[in-house]
Amino acid sequence: MLNVKTGLSLVWCLFWFAFASDTPEQSKWISKQEKEYISQTKQITKYTEKIKTNTHVIPWRSLFTSLPVYAIMVANICSDWAYLLMATYVPTYLNDVFGFDFEYNGFISAISSLPHAAAMLFSGRLSDFILNRYLSRTKTRKLFNTTGMIVPAVLLLTLGYIDCSKPTLAVVILTAGMAIRGFRFSGYLVNSLDITPNFGGVVFSVTNSISSISAYVALMITSSITTNLSRQEWQIVFIITSAIEMFGSLFYLMFASTDVQSWNSTNKDEDKVSELTSDIVTHM
Repeated sequence: MLNVKTGLSLVWCLFWFAFASDTPEQSKWISKQEKEYISQTKQITKYTEKIKTNTHVIPWRSLFTSLPVYAIMVANICSDWAYLLMATYVPTYLNDVFGFDFEYNGFISAISSLPHAAAMLFSGRLSDFILNRYLSRTKTRKLFNTTGMIVPAVLLLTLGYIDCSKPTLAVVILTAGMAIRGFRFSGYLVNSLDITPNFGGVVFSVTNSISSISAYVALMITSSITTNLSRQEWQIVFIITSAIEMFGSLFYLMFASTDVQSWNSTNKDEDKVSELTSDIVTHM
């Protein structure tokens, strides 16, 4: 065992001497784009350290009177309503209507989560590609958010009317809906950093906390409707949920923005951080 560890250490040393460098600028293995990214990040760090020495007051009044913030909040509330229902109650629906046992339901839930995760990653790369070549940032956010909410809402509505003799089709629709839902991660979920790089975390925390409360309301409403677990009751649930998600998507489509808000910064150092952050996001 000692010889194995020694051998692995020597191999590691060879890789270290071949690939390591003292600074990013001296490295032969990273791209020019990555070097520029590191350089800009260092500048952001410099200005951020200056900001830390100043009093940082969150502009609560401006935040709660900002229409782009409410666009994010409404989209978050409506999307979480639908997502939590799909994750929590759709397995019960498949059991009640299609006769899936809970073991198979668990398998279906796990499998449908994989395309969702893959779509999250893919949508980020695709949105950057579109943003840098074809559409403005605002149009790109709205495109991906609309896709990630309207299409799953339609598929969820369709799921309620699939014939009981076609369980495979139901699974396909469920999986497709979960996958396409991943596109919203390039929509409202990153929009807070667009409108306020300095307070993006605050905006996300507020909107996400409120949406979490609404999601539990959705679960209580669903429980009150599906007292008999009949197909007709589930159809009512899916109609309500689809309508809510479509409303959230349309509200975001009408009122969302990616323009940095006037209340984002309070001094020149924060303006510089916002400028550098925006430049990095644009060229990633």
